[in-house]
Amino acid sequence: MFESNIIIKGKHSGYLKFLSEKTKLLGESNMKNGVNIFKRFVDTLMIAPLVGAIKGLRAPEDKESDDKAQILADQLIRESENLRFIYRLVILTDTSKGYDPDTKIKVVFKEEGDFDLFMDYVRGGIEYLYDFFTDGATLKEDYYDRMGQLISDIEMEYNDNYEEILSKITK
Repeated sequence: MFESNIIIKGKHSGYLKFLSEKTKLLGESNMKNGVNIFKRFVDTLMIAPLVGAIKGLRAPEDKESDDKAQILADQLIRESENLRFIYRLVILTDTSKGYDPDTKIKVVFKEEGDFDLFMDYVRGGIEYLYDFFTDGATLKEDYYDRMGQLISDIEMEYNDNYEEILSKITK
């Protein structure tokens, strides 16, 4: 499943690049226009579906733009154990397909699984992260403050309803 290149297309490609490329100040002409929150595209690929699943956000592939970002197979293979674990968590928590528990187990442990659903959560998470980090942040330090805020927000939001989340996974 994570053994060949993954291509992120359209606006999500631009968002992925923005989240993963280096900059000192947004819009500074001699720097790339990105925030370097994540060092590599594959790092964003590991966080985005979790954020998408936690926030219940999915997004279809954008076909309005020809922009593309490629996550290379060698990085995916090196991170395949983590990516498979994340894939399984995302699919197990999803309720949109109406899978019964037995079907969920079959889907998460089959190599072909439901990769399209996973990628919908990836794109939803990328959109959320892009919006979150571009809302009022312009300096590198602002972006790191936003990262701390994101972690704190998710922790506070889901700390009190751990049992509810656990029941969603085990439905």
